[in-house]
Amino acid sequence: VAWQSYLGRGVLITIEFENAGGITPKDTTIRFHDIVIGTVEEVSFTSDMAKVIVSARIDKTVAATLNPETLFWVVRPEVSARGVSGLSTVLSGVYVDSAWVPIENSEARAFVGAAQTPLIQPGLEGTRISIRTKDGSSLTAGAPVFFRGIEVGQLDTPVLSDTGDSTTVEAFINAPYDKFLTTDSRFWNMSGFSVSLGPSGLSLNVASLGALLTGGVAFDNVVSGGEPVTDFTVFSLFESETTARESVFTQ
Repeated sequence: VAWQSYLGRGVLITIEFENAGGITPKDTTIRFHDIVIGTVEEVSFTSDMAKVIVSARIDKTVAATLNPETLFWVVRPEVSARGVSGLSTVLSGVYVDSAWVPIENSEARAFVGAAQTPLIQPGLEGTRISIRTKDGSSLTAGAPVFFRGIEVGQLDTPVLSDTGDSTTVEAFINAPYDKFLTTDSRFWNMSGFSVSLGPSGLSLNVASLGALLTGGVAFDNVVSGGEPVTDFTVFSLFESETTARESVFTQ
């Protein structure tokens, strides 16, 4: 019985986190797609005491598929621009969630945990692009990306350029909507609502509730015949839909 217990106890892995708030040895579980795949055995510090090392036992079958780029993150109650998440942990306690693209005969055993829930997780089908703008004040991590009024993706965390004169944010467009992305696509800012005065009078354009609260961007193909794009294609962000559509005549 002892030998069988030893054989079935799983594979030991380590995950390095910035902090281990809420993680308890023997109680905190490791999950994948909401299924428990392991349990935390020990929590310790790195040699310089700057970070925390979480040691966990993972099911052998699962461990054999772990990608070296597997993402681990601690799920705890979280309030963000898009709402409240992780409320179930109030009763059950925090747990470590994970995401990866499975491979065969993996020997990866040491991983670096994410500081927060990743917005774009491995295994999702779609296209990852970059959007560049001079003013990133209206861009929020997790904000939606719209195509003709339908939410088709989301923004990652905006990053300031090395020179400080522009901001770049990666966006993930979910499949099958990414098929609408072409070289003729134009992106524009949706900061909730806009007001314009034209020949027909005052026009008020109100975006969806999600865009009203968190901002976001939208895109459309201003002309037909564009070529499909690949991952990390860079697009410019325009101030409004009008300027985005007019850009086809000015660029």
